[in-house]
Amino acid sequence: MRLLDFLRSRLSWGNLGRRGEAAAARYLEAQGLTILERNFRTRSGEIDLIARDAEMLVFVEVKSRTIGKRGDGLERIDFRKARRIRRAAWLYCKRRGDGLPCRIDGVLVEFTPGRRGRRIPSGIRWYPSLHPFELEDRG
Repeated sequence: MRLLDFLRSRLSWGNLGRRGEAAAARYLEAQGLTILERNFRTRSGEIDLIARDAEMLVFVEVKSRTIGKRGDGLERIDFRKARRIRRAAWLYCKRRGDGLPCRIDGVLVEFTPGRRGRRIPSGIRWYPSLHPFELEDRG
């Protein structure tokens, strides 16, 4: 286990993030998408979920937050973050893609405090085509 993964497993925000990604994956599967991969990592960045929606590859950034916090979490997917996701998506397509069209979606998972301080997913919002993405030739 890498040090970063170990630390994430011990910190509440790491558990919240993982639980949010699991809830988002279940939600997207219920919407008809097929989850192909979770936590795809490259030097360029990480993609939380990679799914297939009919004849399209979908790269999903998941944001988890507790209700009552300011903002919706998706504002943290700025131009720089979207660029890192696009680079990682390009590498994924180069290695494993089938020449399918691509898009980047965002999913916001909101949690409410439950018994014994455990947070419970209370709402999921899916934002298809959050950032434009075209698979251009990168040489």
